[in-house]
Amino acid sequence: MKYVLRWIYFKGILLIVLVGYTSRAFGQENNQQSTFALAAPVVYVDSLLFTKQALLSFTEGEKGSVLHYQLADDKPRTGNHKKPLEIKTTSTLKVWSTHPYYQTSDTTTLKFTRANSLLSDAKISIEPEPKAAYRGNKEASLKDLIKGTTNFRMGNDWLGFQTTQVNLTINLKEPTALSLVSLGVLRDYGSWVFLPKQITVESNKKIIGQVNIQIPKEGEKTASTFLHVPIKKGTYKELQIQINTLPTIPQWHMGQGTIPWLFIDELLIN
Repeated sequence: MKYVLRWIYFKGILLIVLVGYTSRAFGQENNQQSTFALAAPVVYVDSLLFTKQALLSFTEGEKGSVLHYQLADDKPRTGNHKKPLEIKTTSTLKVWSTHPYYQTSDTTTLKFTRANSLLSDAKISIEPEPKAAYRGNKEASLKDLIKGTTNFRMGNDWLGFQTTQVNLTINLKEPTALSLVSLGVLRDYGSWVFLPKQITVESNKKIIGQVNIQIPKEGEKTASTFLHVPIKKGTYKELQIQINTLPTIPQWHMGQGTIPWLFIDELLIN
């Protein structure tokens, strides 16, 4: 309900009358939809990287709003802010809100990864060493199953490099059947941190998997995510992972011409 002041003369006397009326933007008591959009739902997650399950909870939004979510290619479902949602497999979750009197909110997208402990007893070597300010817990940071947040300056989760190539060598305790290698990475253009250009996986000096990452675009949001490299199905005891960065920061960026930063944290094999 909004109010306005009306100035009325009655028999030479000035009266101030407080008149109330309903605005579409406040309360929406008619059937027309406001041009205002709902705020995106706030999602609380115990971990984006998990071994058994991840638990999500949602804040209660605008009164009368309805929470919607969609897992991978499944059909959209209606959520409940009072009941936590369980995620048990590697998947992508999309969450948004609707309201009869407001525009639909933006969609929040979260990527969840189910991990295993196959690397717990593995030996991992890193060449070159991370920069002194961002050494985390060295190789332990790659297999502690703790996903780094977008705040790379906090904690010991991230390993930071400013070079054109990083090489990781994995020596497993036992030969293991594998088909996928995943690498945790950070994108934060404001801090000059870019995704790598290419990741190559080798075993016995033979390429068994390779991915090329799309050219970075201006305006992409900061994100802590995973890059996945499908590899030739087989049994492996040693893997070599070559991470090639962009040669220089793109021209649209204020740091153009310099070597970008690369930040990595979790290394997963499946």
